[in-house]
This record gives sequence, C-alpha cells and structure tokens, in this order.
Amino acid sequence: MWECVQVAESLESRISRIRFSICSAGADRVHYVTEENIRVVLSRLPSELWHRLRAVHFNDRSRGARVLGYVNEGLREIAVCALPHA
Repeated sequence: MWECVQVAESLESRISRIRFSICSAGADRVHYVTEENIRVVLSRLPSELWHRLRAVHFNDRSRGARVLGYVNEGLREIAVCALPHA
C-alpha cells in the first residue's frame, strides 16, 4: 500500500504562490501599499487566515476614496484600491 506523506511547506513558498497584479493609478491617486507590504503582513498572520488566498490586485477602483479594497471570488482574491494623493 502507498502511504501518503505530507511535507510541510515553508512560509516563503506559500507566500510566493500568491500572484500580484498592478494597474497604474490615474490622475492624483496613489497605491500606498506595495507587494512587499502585503508579503510582510501575510508572513506575520497565521497561515490559517490566508491559506486560500490566490491573488492580490492593486487597482484604481476606489470610487472617490470611498472604497479601500474588496474581496472577490469566494475570498480567494483581494483587491487594494489606489487612493487620492494627500
């Protein structure tokens, strides 16, 4: 019989599987959070909170600074919106 052995993945390999997409912000809007910031936050959180995360999108859909970000596709992808420059 075959025995199934689970190998523990390193934190870095789990975080490296997350895709990042960046859309340039228009006019006076800026992305205040970077890919590296997201990686640092994820590394400090328990993996049970983000193990289903597939992608992080940086976009320009803040609707006049009313939306900071949102979750889509069954909590597997998050979007962080660009905000007006202060």
